[in-house]
Amino acid sequence: MHLNSSARLPTQCFYSDCPSFSRDSSFVHLVRKGVFFRSSDSKYIARFQCKICNRSFSTARYSSCFLQKRRRLNDPIREHLAQGMTQRQIARVLKTSRKTVERKFRFLAAQARLTHQQFLQALVRSNNKFDLIQFDEMETFERSKCLPVSIPLIVEPKTRKILALARKYPLDS
Repeated sequence: MHLNSSARLPTQCFYSDCPSFSRDSSFVHLVRKGVFFRSSDSKYIARFQCKICNRSFSTARYSSCFLQKRRRLNDPIREHLAQGMTQRQIARVLKTSRKTVERKFRFLAAQARLTHQQFLQALVRSNNKFDLIQFDEMETFERSKCLPVSIPLIVEPKTRKILALARKYPLDS
């Protein structure tokens, strides 16, 4: 974001207890209050101050990666996981700890769940009727081959998008 542009400026105070939080956005009650350099991705981030509650915040507060120290690792870890690399191998390749890779994996999984949920809600809102759906089942195991897992899937065949899935242990009743 160019610092002098008005693109993506917040329209209300970030803090929900501020009296201006639910006000009409036609009155601008935010003023720029400088920038700071975020070293985790080498970007300048704009800061703002609310004229009503006198608190300041940055545009980084609205990001899903807020407070992440190594946000540059998100995309490489996502790519390596999609290629089937193990977490230990990813940590070795990216020269980071296994704990960092595990945290990023959990973050990326939450992001994927949120994106899929938004996709399904958009399908419900659009009232799309499916001509065809496919039911499929996948067999895998957890920890050892003695712990098999069945994963039933519902897939749209044209786009191959997963509409629903469940995990079932064959030994469960």
